Amino acid sequence: MNNPFSLDGKVVLITGSTRGLGWASAQAAAEAGATVILHGRSEAAGKARKQELEARGLRADYLAFEMADRNAVTAAIPTIVQRHGSIWGLVNNAGMLLHNTIWDETVDTYEKMMAVHMIAPFLLTKAAAAEMRKVDAVDRGRIVNISSIAFSSPRAGICNYTSAKGAIVGFTRAASAELGSFGIRVNAIAPGYFVTEINKERLADESFANKIKVRTPAARWGDPSELGGPTVFLLSNASSYVNGQLLFVDGGMSHFLHSV
Repeated sequence: MNNPFSLDGKVVLITGSTRGLGWASAQAAAEAGATVILHGRSEAAGKARKQELEARGLRADYLAFEMADRNAVTAAIPTIVQRHGSIWGLVNNAGMLLHNTIWDETVDTYEKMMAVHMIAPFLLTKAAAAEMRKVDAVDRGRIVNISSIAFSSPRAGICNYTSAKGAIVGFTRAASAELGSFGIRVNAIAPGYFVTEINKERLADESFANKIKVRTPAARWGDPSELGGPTVFLLSNASSYVNGQLLFVDGGMSHFLHSV
């Protein structure tokens, strides 16, 4: 019996995958059989992660490029196809968090957030989908966009981030409608609060960290490894009839907040 969660023989690009949630998803995808294309800004970090996966008998490659550099982003997919022959999956995970109130926000900061969280995913999706369409098959590929619980349950001080994460949800739904008939599924994941570097300052704030626990039915912060399974699900044939959906992986926090 075929394993519907297998990614054997599939090439998958996961942006922002040398640490945090991206690294957890990269490990899970590689363990499911994929050739994972790691991405980041540091050549040293990328090569170290690549070697780490290869030492475990897994398949990996690495690309370094700035998400805000449109030319570099546009060149990424052709480079992958040249090296590996095709691309099956794209996980638009790379992101950044800049705390600013509306009063302190600038157009430059807002544009940078949109460049990383929305423009780059759009360019990568466009290029990846073009390659996926060339495949002579009914099922041609998967695109997974990483949003955030901040989209549905925002808090003060991250208007720029919340706006960008909301935009990617809208893009996911629109892209799923356009690409579905080509055998390309587009879905999104909205992670809750996880123990990652991007949340280092928040975790150090005992009051805030405990507040998250109290508001999460699971009564704890998430471990990055817990995003790996949902990501593999949306990349695999197990999700062949799932399209245009937003999957919350937040320990139940979003539903709890909406019920009080």
